Amino acid sequence: MPRDHKAIEVVPKAMCHFSNSSAVRSSPFFSPQVDYIAGGATQNSIRVAQWVLGKPEGAAAYFGCVGRGESGERLEKVAKADGVDVRYQKSDEHPTGKCAVLITGHSR
Repeated sequence: MPRDHKAIEVVPKAMCHFSNSSAVRSSPFFSPQVDYIAGGATQNSIRVAQWVLGKPEGAAAYFGCVGRGESGERLEKVAKADGVDVRYQKSDEHPTGKCAVLITGHSR
């Protein structure tokens, strides 16, 4: 099996910690490299629109809700890094959602 995999995190609303999972860490194919990406179907579409427009930051905007804390802050940081004008409602009651994707070679 190839050892050229890369761990990518799709963040529909948060931050995921691969390295905290002993099952993942013990895998012979584990790479500590993680890319944080603001995700979720709608937010992904907004990120692509911002990229296609090729305009300055804030040509595309996204409104949503995140949990208050580190995960929500991470999501906001990576979405803004893509030039999206994000406006999140911050919830104390509900945590930010998370999703992780492991890519091994060309397999997903």
